[in-house]
Amino acid sequence: MRNPWRVAFDPRNGDIYIADVGQEQREELNFRAANEAAGANFGWRRMEGSLPYPPGSPNPNDPSLILPIYEYGRTVGATIIGGEVYIGAAADFVGQYVFGDFNGSIFSLRIANGVAIDAVEKTGQLAGSLPHAIVDFAADTAGNLYAIGLIGTIWRLDFGSGAEDVSDILDGGLGNDILVGGAGADRLLGGHGDDTIYWDPADDLSNVLGGPGSDLLVFTNGATPTTFDLSAHGFEAAEGRFTDTEGNPWSTRTERYDELWRSDFVTIINDDGARAELDFDLAGAIWSTNFNQYDAQSRLDINVTEFDDGATASNDFDQDTAFDWASNWNRYAPDDLLDISVTIYDNGSTASNDHDQANEFSWDTNWVRYDVTGAVDMNVTVFDDGSTAIMDHDQSNASDQITDWRLLDALGRLDLNVVTYDDNSIAAIDYDQADSFDWASIWRHYTNNGVNDMTVITYDDGSVVIL
Repeated sequence: MRNPWRVAFDPRNGDIYIADVGQEQREELNFRAANEAAGANFGWRRMEGSLPYPPGSPNPNDPSLILPIYEYGRTVGATIIGGEVYIGAAADFVGQYVFGDFNGSIFSLRIANGVAIDAVEKTGQLAGSLPHAIVDFAADTAGNLYAIGLIGTIWRLDFGSGAEDVSDILDGGLGNDILVGGAGADRLLGGHGDDTIYWDPADDLSNVLGGPGSDLLVFTNGATPTTFDLSAHGFEAAEGRFTDTEGNPWSTRTERYDELWRSDFVTIINDDGARAELDFDLAGAIWSTNFNQYDAQSRLDINVTEFDDGATASNDFDQDTAFDWASNWNRYAPDDLLDISVTIYDNGSTASNDHDQANEFSWDTNWVRYDVTGAVDMNVTVFDDGSTAIMDHDQSNASDQITDWRLLDALGRLDLNVVTYDDNSIAAIDYDQADSFDWASIWRHYTNNGVNDMTVITYDDGSVVIL
């Protein structure tokens, strides 16, 4: 950290707030929950707030750096002064972190799931003698808050009725900002940088502007404001962020839109910790939607992709080990008929079943099982005329055979059987299931060099000839 100016602990749970005075561009507020590990790196001297330092340097994109939960530029203030968490008598305001700037500005915000929300500059709501040259904040045993000036002046900060619900003017200036005006008719100006601006129906839309950079409009209640022209107001995207208050099985839902209000991404967090994500293709890929469901341990449970041609692919992962397979993938043709199925079993073997829904081949289905090495173990093909061919490969060397191939007619009767042995000799038996000849079966044996060394013919009258 560069210059932490006042540290506060939430007396209710031990969470820590650290205000850090910036060098040239940003004033920042950092936060760590009491149950988070020590030793966090808040970025200085590689970052000043959320901006690379020195100015103009490339972004390090280092996930180990902990960026601030709130920051503002030099157009808002010059020196952040850390404050206190309010735990006084005004119940509606308990839990708000109140802090300020040396220039006399007063701010407040709350923390929800490690994220700053309801961030508001309250300077315009102050009445009486206004603070200036603020250097510290303090709280008494009753939870009342005080701002302390450079020459010793002390201002008591009392929360009045309606103090949280008035018109605010928030200007992010430079850098990446989060602006939350509250429920009043607010003026929200993102300025330069990648800003997140929380909008509500009470705000004057003409005064809600993103500005240069990649800006996000966020709404948390009401209908999706699709009549709001995002591009004209300097926004590149919008998000609806909703929290369930009606006993639904989900706790939060986030809906992301592009600048034309086309659905881009939806995330739902369920009460049991499971998560569902729905991605809409706006970039012209070969698919239209991609759905993923994760269990409470963030393991992928189900994936469903809908393609532009109307086909669908689904992959089910047996995360609860309820079955003898690890994953089951199915592809459906545009008419919803099963086209291909691939199952990977717990022992590492794989089975695939291909259905000829387009009638491109002489067969209806082709089923193949592979052992753990990927070698074909068994193949079953059902033909359009109802006959079936079965090829069994002795991959485990359990018998004296290499392969055993059988052809069954449409009635399921064995028509032809060819066995290749370990010594490369071959035995073939042909059954006259159609009664086309005067014999019932012909069995032939071939040596490993292909010479027919024995033939056995069984005739319809029961006689047998051995050649």
